[in-house]
Amino acid sequence: MSNASAQSLRYLEQQHCTKQWRLVVDSLANALATLEPALKQSILHRTGQQMAESFSLDVQPSLAALTKQLNEFWFQLDWGYVEISLKQERLYLEHHHCPVPYGRYDSHAYASLSMVLEGFYSTILAQQGGEDSARVIFMQSGNPMIFEYKNQENA
Repeated sequence: MSNASAQSLRYLEQQHCTKQWRLVVDSLANALATLEPALKQSILHRTGQQMAESFSLDVQPSLAALTKQLNEFWFQLDWGYVEISLKQERLYLEHHHCPVPYGRYDSHAYASLSMVLEGFYSTILAQQGGEDSARVIFMQSGNPMIFEYKNQENA
């Protein structure tokens, strides 16, 4: 690892997770890793749902307006930003710069964050008038994390 990369990781570790929370975040991540996958998914989805419910977003008139409101929310939390687009009659969400806790760029960290975001975006889109059977589904890890909004009855 180059000196610049190490310096960048140290900065993120120090700025994005204060030392008071590092042990808690690590312990929680380790505890979640020991759970049955269905229970872990349920807990993380519910966490995302709670985040969305606390946001209390009014119904937006367009995807552009929804994207703008979501990005103002994410900016306040320092959680990156989202791009929402309609491609081939499917709704895609690309979440950029999701804050992986202090340098934990492993597959478990991305998987956990993807479940939180699935719960969050599924709840937000339901609040916007989405179909009851539709859910946001994680498609691709990395930056950006890519999600698709799809009807689960036809999946």
